[in-house]
Amino acid sequence: MDSSDYVLPQIYFYAKYGQSTERQSRDYYECYNWSVDQTNFDPSQSPLPKEERIKVVPVPPPGHDTITMSIIGAVMGALIAGPRHAGDGAIIGAAGGALAGAASDASRMGYARQQEEIYAARSRAVNAQAKRKAFEFQRAMSACLEGRCYSVR
Repeated sequence: MDSSDYVLPQIYFYAKYGQSTERQSRDYYECYNWSVDQTNFDPSQSPLPKEERIKVVPVPPPGHDTITMSIIGAVMGALIAGPRHAGDGAIIGAAGGALAGAASDASRMGYARQQEEIYAARSRAVNAQAKRKAFEFQRAMSACLEGRCYSVR
């Protein structure tokens, strides 16, 4: 989930009957804890479980396997063809290596796109759930503060 998608619920409350700052802090703290208990949602915590957070895995740049396997193919082709036909063997080996490398690069890119799609779908689901939970938390917090004689916006 992209952290920019998730917005913490903001609740503004005003003392109706001149409650002291100390009393407002205590009421806010108690209502916050009550709301967390009621909704099983704490807006100060990340909505993503630790096992679903982003993992950064380095991968070779696009074309890496194509180049690497072309070089390996050229060397192997030259060695296999022998001294008389080393040039032709290198060309054939390089072409075969390039084809295999291109297939490997395409496979890696396809896998990366698939993983991005899976992550995006999970992110949308988690974001929708977090927004729903945040709304429930906001309603609980508002109800608690209103019950303690505050005006809530």
